[in-house]
Amino acid sequence: MKVTIKDVAQKAGVSIATVSRVFNGYDDIGLATKNKVIEIAKELGYVPNAAARALSSKQYKKIAMVINDLKVSRTNTIPLEILTGVYEMADMHDVDYVLLLTNNRDQEKKSLAQYCLENNISGLVLHGFSTADPYLLELATLKIPNLLIDIHPEAADSYGIAVNNEIAAYQATEFLISRGHRAIAMISGKSWAQVSKDRESGYQQCMADHQLPIFIYEGLFSEEYSEELVKDILSDHPEITALFCASDLMAIGAMKGIQAMNLNVPQDISVIGFDDIAIAKYVTPSLTTIKQDMHEIGRRSCEILLEILEKGQIDQKQFYVKHSLVERESVSSR
Repeated sequence: MKVTIKDVAQKAGVSIATVSRVFNGYDDIGLATKNKVIEIAKELGYVPNAAARALSSKQYKKIAMVINDLKVSRTNTIPLEILTGVYEMADMHDVDYVLLLTNNRDQEKKSLAQYCLENNISGLVLHGFSTADPYLLELATLKIPNLLIDIHPEAADSYGIAVNNEIAAYQATEFLISRGHRAIAMISGKSWAQVSKDRESGYQQCMADHQLPIFIYEGLFSEEYSEELVKDILSDHPEITALFCASDLMAIGAMKGIQAMNLNVPQDISVIGFDDIAIAKYVTPSLTTIKQDMHEIGRRSCEILLEILEKGQIDQKQFYVKHSLVERESVSSR
């Protein structure tokens, strides 16, 4: 039987109105009462419908940016670009904004529902997840509007945003073919990642359309792993003249590996990446790549989420941000 707000009120020994005010963020409830209500709600498994709260009470909204397995370095600033975009849009609309960093271990300890309940969250933006992660599986029953970056939405309250990875990968592959390359290998990302699947699909479709052989290798979105992997690829298939890498980090690693084999980029092997991270134009040779604007993805994620909270729901489920091909020095003609 579904737990209701009345059940929480009865067990806590307070009125339904008091429970409602706790979950709607009013500051006139004593801390002891607030903590008691939240604790009993967790115990009973009660999760308030944040979308309904937002509709019935326009005076308060709080969104959370949830990032899984955060890794930021001088070569990978993508999460920070997304964060900055979300923050700017939330600040512009005077909406409270919190950040949750998580991993699989943390997700087993505390559910997303618990986090949202304790922090009075109205909506979520999620980045860095696979479809098998506990928090992603929980979205089907959470009933809180959420924007998924780089994952196709399936739950009723989920919406998706990304560049069109399949089309972008097709264009990257087509660009190599237009330069005379016929033996083109792809270094993909982690097999569980939606972006890997979508970019593989675009590459495969383009190669099939041109009746060319398909070579796909898993590079784990790792610069170091790709540096070693490319040596095996080129040793096993010396006919390969070009590489499409599903991220700039893997492309940079691949170029290091190629150079370690006493081969030159792009004279011997051409390389194209994906992302246009800040360092892409500073490596030697500078990297030809697909540019995706992660700052804009962050801004649009927040903007769309706020629209959903305002309207309750919207018809469009998947949103795309424009991408472009940035031609630099790492691709040559055959």
